[in-house]
Amino acid sequence: GAYALVYRALSTASGQVVAVKELPLAPAAAADPAAAAAAARVRSELDLLQRLVHPNVVRLLSSVTTDANLYVVMEYMEGGSLQKLLI
Repeated sequence: GAYALVYRALSTASGQVVAVKELPLAPAAAADPAAAAAAARVRSELDLLQRLVHPNVVRLLSSVTTDANLYVVMEYMEGGSLQKLLI
């Protein structure tokens, strides 16, 4: 991804191959009201995307937040990035 590292991983719970995006979080987000508001919007969007089911949209399976990163777990799509296919 353009804004994150993306890893291919294996879900130990399901045995399914997944894609995990690692997005760094701003260290001062807790003290910055604008950053806190942006983080709340991201969480809201992730909640919405997790409920979205469509054959043409990559499925969001879950997300995990740590002190330093946001990890977004999605279904794994073979074939590389969409950008490479469009160019």
